[in-house]
Amino acid sequence: VVEQAMRAAGIRPDEPVLVVVHSQGGLVAARVVADPAIQSHYDVAAVLTAGSPIGGIDLPDGVQVMSLEHSQDAVPALDGRPNPDTPFRTTVERDLSRSADPRDRAAASPFGAHPLSVYERTARGLEGSDDPSVQGFTAALDRVLAGAVSARTTIFQGVRTAR
Repeated sequence: VVEQAMRAAGIRPDEPVLVVVHSQGGLVAARVVADPAIQSHYDVAAVLTAGSPIGGIDLPDGVQVMSLEHSQDAVPALDGRPNPDTPFRTTVERDLSRSADPRDRAAASPFGAHPLSVYERTARGLEGSDDPSVQGFTAALDRVLAGAVSARTTIFQGVRTAR
């Protein structure tokens, strides 16, 4: 289904792709990126997960993965495994209770730490970082965007039907 969506979105084999997911959608995205059929047809350059449990999924070398996790968010730990520390995988863990932003401190709870809007603030906080791991992901992101001033977003919704 995901490959059909990629085809329907008009993604070309030579076009670098960025996959951005939140929550348990990260499980689907990681499995898709790890699929040899996807690897042979598409150039997935980077994956950005926010609050996703993907520690137990092997991803291909060369795909830059950045996982954003909040210390108070239980969802990233649902698979029971920490994210591996490799040259291609970076995990940014943030303790919201230590933030200078009162909105983040107010969100420092198991339910408050998970919304995408809170993860968006965490991502914005990484802009301009000089950390080598963050810069590695940024380089992959730059390859996807290639100086573009706009990007195309395609949203597909899957629906389970009864048989």
